[in-house]
Amino acid sequence: MITISNINSKWAEIKGRLNPETVKMASDNGFLESAENWEDLKEFFDDEAKDLLNRFIDRVNKELNANKPKETKPQASKNTTFKVGDVVMYRGEEWTIESFNGLYEGEVVITKSISNGIRQTMNVSMNDIEKTKKAKAPKAKSRYVKKWFEILSTPPQSPESKFFHCTKFEGGLLKGKAYDENGKITVEETAVAETKIELLRELEAKPMFNKKSKAAKKEFEGEYVETLSPEISFIKRYCNLQGKRVSEVRERVRLLLASLQKAIVEKKIRKTSNYADTIMRIQSNLIKLLATPGTTEINIVNIDDLKATCGEFAVMPNARIVKAYLSIQGKENVKERAKALMKRVETSKDTTGRFNSEMADIKRSLERYIDGETDTPELSQQTLAGLRGLAGVSDKKKVASGNALGSVEFLATNFKILPFSGKWKQLIGSPSEPFKIMIYGKAGNGKSSCALQLAQYLATLGKRVLYVSDEEKFSYTLQEKMKRFNIAHRNLFVIDKMSNDTTSYDVIFIDSVNSIGYEPEDLRKLDKGQSWVYVFQTTKEGNFRGSQEFEHDVDVSIEVEKFKAHSIKNRFGGKEEINV
Repeated sequence: MITISNINSKWAEIKGRLNPETVKMASDNGFLESAENWEDLKEFFDDEAKDLLNRFIDRVNKELNANKPKETKPQASKNTTFKVGDVVMYRGEEWTIESFNGLYEGEVVITKSISNGIRQTMNVSMNDIEKTKKAKAPKAKSRYVKKWFEILSTPPQSPESKFFHCTKFEGGLLKGKAYDENGKITVEETAVAETKIELLRELEAKPMFNKKSKAAKKEFEGEYVETLSPEISFIKRYCNLQGKRVSEVRERVRLLLASLQKAIVEKKIRKTSNYADTIMRIQSNLIKLLATPGTTEINIVNIDDLKATCGEFAVMPNARIVKAYLSIQGKENVKERAKALMKRVETSKDTTGRFNSEMADIKRSLERYIDGETDTPELSQQTLAGLRGLAGVSDKKKVASGNALGSVEFLATNFKILPFSGKWKQLIGSPSEPFKIMIYGKAGNGKSSCALQLAQYLATLGKRVLYVSDEEKFSYTLQEKMKRFNIAHRNLFVIDKMSNDTTSYDVIFIDSVNSIGYEPEDLRKLDKGQSWVYVFQTTKEGNFRGSQEFEHDVDVSIEVEKFKAHSIKNRFGGKEEINV
């Protein structure tokens, strides 16, 4: 082990040869404490400094080993044999032997506790210690009787007590717990310790308490809903963290925070919501939890108020059944789940009057599947579309191209709309994914600046964006534009030529299509279901270069002139001109 005292004199020899920032980091982060940490630090050194550090560590280790006292066998003192862990007497005080490797031959290391977990350690001669003559008295063992008694004369501490269960007998007193005639504990162990034996009569068998009749289940007084609002769902998930240790649920906290922020960005949760303030506080608390030590237990201050808020709403029983059925619809080998769901259908006490006809359809489907008439639980596409709409469950499956789709099912299909706002909503509207946009304009008029700002905006919406800068490459001009418009986000990536694999990105920008030499058919081959933004050069007349097919294949075409952008063609509703 290399300690600070060992290396301070040597450190000056190499400090001048290393990067000052590395030296400062080593000092600030405690890397000077041990040889193991020096090894960890090597990855921050260049090759020359790394070689110098290796030689430095070898030199110090050799010096340490040369000066290290030789291990000696413990010498007997006064014909007494010692071993590690023995309690010994030294100058009238009790110490414990920690090891026999003292600083000098014939020494032993002894230790004792002072206070508050602090221990004192000393190196002493083995001839100065002796085994303690003090014998420690063995702890008295309690007698566990585990018997039931009837209380004949009620002690003053427990006037309601009827029976007593004894667990310990010590010093003529019984210890245990007293119960009333209904089996409710009336006195804890410490109070019952004063109970005299003559006040009790031993029972042959455990007393039978009067059984309480089960209290009738309280009728729900809140509001039944088909599906919980996003705000209530997030509050319920947040309440479920109560009492957990941060280390156990850190990933749950991270996912909950990500889902919450996504819902805010997508405007599923709005500032006008009745629970907007609560959601903002939850978001702040989740961020704090991620920075909290793992051993900390989560204690939500206003947990009762939050639970009361959640308790004001409940999903209709039949709506829960609908969702459970949708989870097994069309699946094989789910017979046990189908049988359990059938019981729920038959015993449902939903008094809201909703989903009654749908329950009949679900019951018939389950009966056919359980009886072996069908391979999976099945319903017609029209009925399924209705169930999804009524239960607030969207069909997350993509619409398969080339397959006929019923009009009712198509109307129930969920398309993902990006929550554009501000100037981008004015220019583009509300695009659905995947989309294709083309941007063109004369050189120096701001087309690339417009594209970079749009890339930045999409990144803030949670999209993973790749910007292919084939025309400017990795250049000062590109860097200058990004600095001028403050273009930087963890979801935005820049590359100087087209990548062979873009499947990990949600949106890909190509600047420019002309510099790469792509034709319309080339862009169609690139399309793997992601969104694309194409940047085009223009002719002297101001038209984009290339085939008119380029414009036919996109949803929006944007012209940029003198740093003003307006849409020429737009399927998403944007009409206004914006400043770039």
